[in-house]
Amino acid sequence: MTETLVTCPTCQTHGFTAGGVNRQDAAAIIHTPPPAAVLATAKTALESLRGAIITQEDAFHTATLPNRLKMGLHCLKAYVIFTLKNPDKRGQGRKQKNQLTRELISPQGFKGWLESECSWLKEPTAYKYMTALKGLGLSESATEEDVDDAVRQTLRVGPTSLKALCDAAVDAVAPPAPVPPNIQQSEFDFLCSGLKDFREEAERIIALKGQLQTNPEMLRVACARAYSILFELTGTNWAPCDEPDELASVDPDSITL
Repeated sequence: MTETLVTCPTCQTHGFTAGGVNRQDAAAIIHTPPPAAVLATAKTALESLRGAIITQEDAFHTATLPNRLKMGLHCLKAYVIFTLKNPDKRGQGRKQKNQLTRELISPQGFKGWLESECSWLKEPTAYKYMTALKGLGLSESATEEDVDDAVRQTLRVGPTSLKALCDAAVDAVAPPAPVPPNIQQSEFDFLCSGLKDFREEAERIIALKGQLQTNPEMLRVACARAYSILFELTGTNWAPCDEPDELASVDPDSITL
């Protein structure tokens, strides 16, 4: 009995057998194309879809470019506020004279204001918009109408983008440089923290005094540890003495660091 050959509905290749499948379902048998064909088809489809997405994104960015630049304008207006001196503080002492506005409105400056008032707008994006506005040739004194006019004139020459405008900016707007850490203060805080931990540990050992006295070997271990610490700190061998020296009369809690 000759088995009926069927055509694969996927690749349209004739010559596949139905095998044990009912002859009425033979036309529904799906042939799996070779891996190379699947990969080639996937690559072609992905590249085509990528091109469509890029076209859509380019159209979106072009359509929203004026509004993004207007956001940059208002960000720049706010940014400048935090670089102005406060005229009301003049003549009221060296520390208050020409005090920066950021100290009065937001201690963190433009960044703090942006986080509290427009948290949805990330700081890097705000700086990108402000720099693009500068690349358009405008400053904080411009208006939204000025932005529309400048964009129209720029697009008459050719297409543009935020990146192109940022690259064209002569004086890019950038966040202030981070303040270098105060090394001396950091070291001081580290030492204070270490001394505090040492005091708490010593107090825990002293609290065990009664129990240690009932166990001479444990007491000997605690004293040996104390001697070791003194030697490591001073480089001097210490020995028990009935007469207190000058250091013994010092109350460590009375020392203010």
